Amino acid sequence: MSQFLWIEDFESERDNPVSSFTEAVFGEILTKQPEDAKEEVKKTLKECGVLLECTFLDGLEFIRDPEKLFQVDYIILDVDLIIKDDIDENGILPDIIELYRKELEKTPEEALKEVAGYQLYIELVMALDFPKDHILFCSNHIEQLESLKDAFQKAKIQLPPTPHGKLALSKAEPDRKALREWIRKRRNNPYSTLRRGIIEGCQHIQKHLTIEIPFSKFCTKKNRQNVTAQNIRDYLITLQNFLPLREPSDAKPLYKLFIRTLSHEWEDDFKPDNLKLKDVADNESILKCQRMFGGIIKCVRNWTAHAQILDELSECDVAFLFIVAMRAMFKLFEKTEGYENILFNLFTDKLEKQKLKMLIEQHSNNILLSKCTKSYSELLKAYAKVLKNKGELLKPPTSKQLDFSTILENMQYWDKNNKAQFNYVMGLFQMFWHGLSPIIVKSRPPIQDHQKISFEYEYDFDLNDYGKDDMDSFLFEFACCIYKRSFPDT
Repeated sequence: MSQFLWIEDFESERDNPVSSFTEAVFGEILTKQPEDAKEEVKKTLKECGVLLECTFLDGLEFIRDPEKLFQVDYIILDVDLIIKDDIDENGILPDIIELYRKELEKTPEEALKEVAGYQLYIELVMALDFPKDHILFCSNHIEQLESLKDAFQKAKIQLPPTPHGKLALSKAEPDRKALREWIRKRRNNPYSTLRRGIIEGCQHIQKHLTIEIPFSKFCTKKNRQNVTAQNIRDYLITLQNFLPLREPSDAKPLYKLFIRTLSHEWEDDFKPDNLKLKDVADNESILKCQRMFGGIIKCVRNWTAHAQILDELSECDVAFLFIVAMRAMFKLFEKTEGYENILFNLFTDKLEKQKLKMLIEQHSNNILLSKCTKSYSELLKAYAKVLKNKGELLKPPTSKQLDFSTILENMQYWDKNNKAQFNYVMGLFQMFWHGLSPIIVKSRPPIQDHQKISFEYEYDFDLNDYGKDDMDSFLFEFACCIYKRSFPDT
């Protein structure tokens, strides 16, 4: 879910309630009908990812504040905006008003007011390098549009890219459909949603960063002192600034570099097995989750040097790995965090909560058990093919060596160019299910000769409940989001 800045003074709509005017523009995303007071409208819009400023000065101060501008992905500008110089405590307006003093039939303030949106646009694009196609003019009055066109022509500036061939869209019919389409498309833009979720996540964790950082528990004791709050803060700042506002024509190389940066901290000294029960407040379920998440991101760290595996990541793949890394490294609520809700929007093919609960609870003909069995069997077959191609014969593996993640890592070690044509990224998703529902080996009589290696096992899975008793928990919602990505034949 992308975030918007809406600069609108409502002055030209005095005959219409502010709430109905807001409904006309953002009606598709409002979670409730706002009241007519502007402050109440601001609160309602903020809950939906829209920040509202109601004067030219407020809008100008907002976009000139780097921290504030960093919070928005798209901007909707009214053309005609109130000029209130009596509240200009920082003396911003005089220099801008002076630019319009040559207007003969109007005062400078009146001339600026008619094209105030243009002035904000110029500052955004020329001074702040804000993408042109992330800005939309929205006005109901044709006379304002003529003034707007004149302003661009006098400045010898090319008109901005416009939807449906119009310089600005109206809040009323017949443009309302196109206006809402523009908002909908950008609000649901996968790249912008991913970027916004990462930014919000990094900023949220920085605000709640404590001296004790769970990530340090994955390290050997002698090096834990190297995991400092300042180092982690620098790491989070790097991540939040990594993806540019302007979406590249091909984002996949950028995603690969981002994942390399995300997993870089998991060097050789950081291993899931270093995390002990005493390090997680005697909560075994939390220990299992953190180890599982740590195992996934550690696996990614080991794969980042191998070109083929992480070359084709989608936005939901990157979101998955970011969520996994943050859950492994930091202490977060058992409920879904706000930034995770943003990233969950990228998983467009979610399994219904009630259906997943039924799959987990079903004792006879358990579908989830069959999914785990099938994915494990397919991994074993792929691994056998890799070993055969390498001509490798191994000793009968131990029970630990038979777990899903160990086999996946070992297979990739021998299959760096993916000649097995295995979907390793899907394997990372499946590590979630197998990490919490580990294999139980009941018997393992090995058969081996010089031509082939074969092991026959009787095994089962210790199925986890994946948080089904609280269907609003992070763990359960996360499972619903990634189920079909983990088992695509569902």
